[in-house]
Amino acid sequence: MLPPSPLPAALPPSPPPVPTNAACRDTVAPAIPAARRTFYIDAGTGDDQANGLTPRTAWRSLAKANSAAQPGDLFLLNGTFKKQLIHPGQSGTPTAKIVYRALAGGSAVMDGGQYDVIAWLDGVSHVVVDGLELRNEAEPVVIRTGSNHIWLRNLYIHDAGSSAIHLVNASDNRIEDSRIERVGSEDRNAGEGIFIQDGSHRNAIVRNTISLAGHGVLSISYQTATEASSDDNLIERNDLSNPWAAGIGLNGKANRTIVQCNRIHDTADGSSVNYARPGIEVEGHGNLVRFNEVFRTGAQGVSIQGRELFGFTQNGTSNRIYNNTFWQNGRRKTGGGLGSLQLIQMRLGSVRGNVIEGNIFWHDQGFSFERASYAVTADLYHAAVPWLPGTANTNIVRNNVFPSAQTLLLVVRSGAANEIFTLRRAQGTLAGWTGNVQTDPLFIDESAGEVHLRDESVALRMGAGAHCADRCIVH
Repeated sequence: MLPPSPLPAALPPSPPPVPTNAACRDTVAPAIPAARRTFYIDAGTGDDQANGLTPRTAWRSLAKANSAAQPGDLFLLNGTFKKQLIHPGQSGTPTAKIVYRALAGGSAVMDGGQYDVIAWLDGVSHVVVDGLELRNEAEPVVIRTGSNHIWLRNLYIHDAGSSAIHLVNASDNRIEDSRIERVGSEDRNAGEGIFIQDGSHRNAIVRNTISLAGHGVLSISYQTATEASSDDNLIERNDLSNPWAAGIGLNGKANRTIVQCNRIHDTADGSSVNYARPGIEVEGHGNLVRFNEVFRTGAQGVSIQGRELFGFTQNGTSNRIYNNTFWQNGRRKTGGGLGSLQLIQMRLGSVRGNVIEGNIFWHDQGFSFERASYAVTADLYHAAVPWLPGTANTNIVRNNVFPSAQTLLLVVRSGAANEIFTLRRAQGTLAGWTGNVQTDPLFIDESAGEVHLRDESVALRMGAGAHCADRCIVH
């Protein structure tokens, strides 16, 4: 068991700051239906032989609540519950959810659980967990085996050994307005803030603050080649930072994810045990990454990859990366910078048909190679099927703002000469590479993190960046 956190159990009182584009809507949390019955559970003074109907006659254990739970029940928790589980014996319904909530004016702390879990939501639906602190367990929340319409909100989850929230074959769930930190092990490069896998569809991860995870703050991925893909998930209005390791990972079974209006920043820079990591890594199909601010990452702001993992060939295909603001990325502490954007194709896997449009890449540390600096790299050194010379494999880069002091593109090859493209050569040679410029986007105050654009910015006229209001390029 991990030691208790020295930090206070404060919950995030308000959503993190996010880009203010009109498309960055505030996803409205659905209303919880009124309770049919209300019970009180007090870890310090309760008695499971009482009736549980008032604070003075509260039950003591969550086991009592779990066994009594019926659709429409509200359980109000107070005190520190050690080595107990939230595990209702049946599901709620759309109009009568089962709710576990912190008592107003009190605090509800779940300190360790059972079977490596605290909230074990396996095969149940329409359950709400609201306002609790969950700590010191391997996987504080597990939602799996067809569980759906689970709502996790206003939680503080920390000091978890593996994944803070783990969804397996679980769809239409919501994780919102919560804080997650210190998950897994930086030294072992293991642990996810939120891990989604194996046929988990249409889940919404909204307005959370997630930091310090040993592998990645938020991953839609897989562990075996035979798993189902996870499709149509939403990642919106979160603040995601991870000096320990990586940011968002949309791995090879992540399809049609929408990643929008987030702040993604301060990933590993190589100064500690882990190598430098990008803000966003994409290896799936048809994902949308838009209206985000991505900044101060150790590696690239975004990397689109094709490679093999766990016996499955991942392809980065038909993804859309548009109207994001990338700034001060690629600042690896050793070995030079890593550029703004990377397209990487390993021995197996393809990177094809992606569109990178209307973004701002500024003050990103360029990839250093033979005394030159490059904004974009296409690493084909290990590719089994390299791109044809003088082409970009149908990947399109248009209407973006790039750093003015860097060469636009370096294509790294094995057994053939590398290709170097200035802005002019790229736009005169590569199909779909048009309208890009290399100029200062004119942020209002970059040193203060104010990366809205001044009125005279050329990026506004191009419809570029996360803050371009009604002039954005919207697909």
